[in-house]
Amino acid sequence: MTVLERTGAVQVGRHSMHDWRRSVVAYRLSTRYVDGAVEITDDERQRATGDVVAAVLGSFSPRDLAGERPLFVAVTRPFLVGERPLPEGGGELVLEVSARRATDGDVVAGLRRWRERDVRVAVAGFTGQEDLAGIAEFADVVAIDLGRVDTATLPRAAAAARRANPRATLAVHGVEDAEAFHAAHDAGAELFAGHHLQRPPVVETPQLAPSEVMCLRLLGALSGDDVSMADVENLVAGDPGLAVRVLRTASSASAAGRPVSSLRQALALLGPRMLSSWVVLMLVGGTGSLAADTVVTLLARAGTCAGLTPAAPHVAYTVGLLAGVSDSLGMSAADIIRTTGVGPEVADALLTGEGPAGTALRTVLAHERGNPPAVVANGFTPYEVSREYLEAVRQAMPVAAGIER
Repeated sequence: MTVLERTGAVQVGRHSMHDWRRSVVAYRLSTRYVDGAVEITDDERQRATGDVVAAVLGSFSPRDLAGERPLFVAVTRPFLVGERPLPEGGGELVLEVSARRATDGDVVAGLRRWRERDVRVAVAGFTGQEDLAGIAEFADVVAIDLGRVDTATLPRAAAAARRANPRATLAVHGVEDAEAFHAAHDAGAELFAGHHLQRPPVVETPQLAPSEVMCLRLLGALSGDDVSMADVENLVAGDPGLAVRVLRTASSASAAGRPVSSLRQALALLGPRMLSSWVVLMLVGGTGSLAADTVVTLLARAGTCAGLTPAAPHVAYTVGLLAGVSDSLGMSAADIIRTTGVGPEVADALLTGEGPAGTALRTVLAHERGNPPAVVANGFTPYEVSREYLEAVRQAMPVAAGIER
């Protein structure tokens, strides 16, 4: 097995971490080796995972992937004992170590050194066992995983975590439903992570407002690789309020901050992708940290679709955007297609998953849901998709922050 084959089998997931109000307060990068048909030793698995973590930390800063929030990164043993370097100026980086390393003296010594340098540490996979408690004294965060501890025994594990380190924040991973969310809160957790909290909120829109219909039609006009900017200009000009917002957004996006003198100039300055992203922001809601995080997720999905479809990136980007809009507005794919008037290539991708863009969308959704075997079944490696997704997140964050709301 080559190095490329080993590292290609590693999935990197970016997960949001929430407080009790469901606000996003941090992000977490986790790694998972996806078993395949080729035999691999435990040492090779650990080396491949470490190579991927090193590549990610060497390419992306915490700010790239988490903005101003902390970024938890699950690191392998060599990072903890000093055999692999960590990036300088990590700032908001939080080292996450498995509680199963509690009996590894070199890891314990390494954690002590990192804490003395004011690097924050999180212990994940805490189960409440007494022989795992010693490592918790170094932790700013102690995390319990509901995949290893059920809700019935969660209070006992939480009490053990508090005894091990009363100063540490208690987190619960693997929150898959509302019952688990409330059980974690009742046990004293302050941080929560899991698919239940990562689902995009659905905007209650029993009937679309005229401005929302106009935005969907605009997305339809922007959906092809051969975009008619004349058609786009006519649609925007037909809604004075929309035209004003486009002009204002383009002016704020211009390098010199100079006012833009015409709608055509504004549209040319923004370009189809930026304009599509801005329209999605208008559709899914404009203010608050939750809305901003939701928009980043939607733009990252679209950007990954584009990156996986080099022959038709703009079509794939639109497919990813419309899939996200469908989720957020609670509209069926058929309704989205009918309202936007998109062409058959986009429509087929949304309805049946056909074509390159449809394959890309299926792949990205599988990645988001933590289903790497489905990623492989679609013809991609887990790390290939992970890398595209993290790059799309990096590009989406300044777009979401810089768009006029």
